[in-house]
Amino acid sequence: MRHIVRHIRYVHRAESFRCVLIGDTHLGNIHCDERTLKMLAQRIVDEPNTYWLGLGDYAEFINLRDPRFDPNELPVWMFGAAELSDIAKAEVTRFLDIMGPTREKCLALCSGNHEDSILKHSEHDVYSMIVDGLAVQGQDHRLDHRGFLSLRFGLSSDAKHGGTETIRFFLSHGSGGGATPGATANRVDRLATQVDGVDVVASGHTHRHQYQARAVWRPGFRRGLVHRDLVHCISIPALCSDMAYAERRDMATLATGWTELEITPDSRTIKVSTNLSGG
Repeated sequence: MRHIVRHIRYVHRAESFRCVLIGDTHLGNIHCDERTLKMLAQRIVDEPNTYWLGLGDYAEFINLRDPRFDPNELPVWMFGAAELSDIAKAEVTRFLDIMGPTREKCLALCSGNHEDSILKHSEHDVYSMIVDGLAVQGQDHRLDHRGFLSLRFGLSSDAKHGGTETIRFFLSHGSGGGATPGATANRVDRLATQVDGVDVVASGHTHRHQYQARAVWRPGFRRGLVHRDLVHCISIPALCSDMAYAERRDMATLATGWTELEITPDSRTIKVSTNLSGG
């Protein structure tokens, strides 16, 4: 399992940072909310102290031989000879066209089941193409299916030598079904029980938004001193809805959107918000 460490410098004690969680965009499906994805990309580029995490299934990655393929699910931009001759390449190119300008603010990237499936069945390593396309010299974005991210915030002029607070994430694309709110909550809760010493556990895959804060106790250095820590457990919504192959399984329609974290390092506070739309 991989562990990514990022050093972030800040100047004022009241300063806060935003982290946008993006996943299950399924770019290349007609139901992908490209407009919101482009809006988020522009926000990340324009706004100071705003970063993003990728939780997988960045594009549909369903080729012509896939039993899930449905030409009625293709967006208008896919109906060209070049795009149809290599659907996966066209989707990676479009995703990088949108998110490429944000590469300096990308913190970590998980691989989703759609990336994994096309690699297994068609030997198309689209995940590596996305990781390479968003690469920044000296930084590693690759987490594969799941892994850890540590954000080390520092007040000094060189954050690498003056980390005052560290916020730790356990990130996973997610797996299995999540047909009901309880099933999704249980899957995120099981992820949280697998790790220790983290502040945020986040996953996608179910397309269903869930948030719960687990309070845990830990002993302090002095006898009798006890601290209460919060672990923020999140399942993020998708930026795509109502795919045909999901409807054939009688899956419920779900609100689309994205989740944001507002982190204030000096007070070690994390505020979780989700912006939802109808689909």
